[in-house]
Amino acid sequence: MLFGCTTLDTREHAEQLAHGAGLTRSQITANGFVLTAYSRLTNPEKAVNVYIY
Repeated sequence: MLFGCTTLDTREHAEQLAHGAGLTRSQITANGFVLTAYSRLTNPEKAVNVYIY
Protein backbone atom coordinates (compact mmCIF):
# COMPACT_ATOMS: atom_id res chain seq x y z
CA MET A 1 0.00 0.00 0.00
CA LEU A 2 1.35 3.43 -0.92
CA PHE A 3 0.55 6.65 0.84
CA GLY A 4 1.39 10.11 -0.37
CA CYS A 5 1.65 13.41 1.37
CA THR A 6 1.58 16.92 0.18
CA THR A 7 3.07 20.08 1.51
CA LEU A 8 0.16 22.16 0.22
CA ASP A 9 -0.87 24.73 2.81
CA THR A 10 -4.63 24.69 2.34
CA ARG A 11 -5.09 28.07 4.02
CA GLU A 12 -2.53 29.74 1.76
CA HIS A 13 -4.02 28.01 -1.28
CA ALA A 14 -7.48 29.33 -0.36
CA GLU A 15 -6.04 32.83 0.04
CA GLN A 16 -4.42 32.66 -3.39
CA LEU A 17 -7.63 31.46 -5.06
CA ALA A 18 -9.70 34.10 -3.28
CA HIS A 19 -7.28 36.89 -4.16
CA GLY A 20 -7.29 35.85 -7.83
CA ALA A 21 -11.09 35.99 -7.84
CA GLY A 22 -11.29 39.36 -6.10
CA LEU A 23 -12.76 37.94 -2.90
CA THR A 24 -12.38 39.37 0.60
CA ARG A 25 -11.78 37.13 3.63
CA SER A 26 -13.77 37.48 6.84
CA GLN A 27 -14.10 35.32 9.93
CA ILE A 28 -17.35 34.38 11.67
CA THR A 29 -17.31 33.07 15.26
CA ALA A 30 -19.94 30.37 15.68
CA ASN A 31 -20.50 28.46 18.92
CA GLY A 32 -16.87 27.82 19.85
CA PHE A 33 -15.28 27.68 16.42
CA VAL A 34 -14.39 30.14 13.68
CA LEU A 35 -15.64 29.98 10.10
CA THR A 36 -13.60 31.64 7.38
CA ALA A 37 -15.68 33.20 4.62
CA TYR A 38 -14.64 34.67 1.30
CA SER A 39 -17.01 37.08 -0.38
CA ARG A 40 -17.40 39.62 -3.11
CA LEU A 41 -20.55 41.60 -2.46
CA THR A 42 -20.93 44.38 -4.99
CA ASN A 43 -24.67 44.87 -4.58
CA PRO A 44 -26.37 43.94 -1.29
CA GLU A 45 -29.74 43.88 -3.09
CA LYS A 46 -28.75 40.85 -5.19
CA ALA A 47 -29.01 37.17 -4.26
CA VAL A 48 -26.05 35.54 -2.49
CA ASN A 49 -24.54 32.11 -3.15
CA VAL A 50 -23.05 30.41 -0.08
CA TYR A 51 -20.62 27.49 -0.40
CA ILE A 52 -19.50 25.53 2.67
CA TYR A 53 -16.57 23.13 2.37
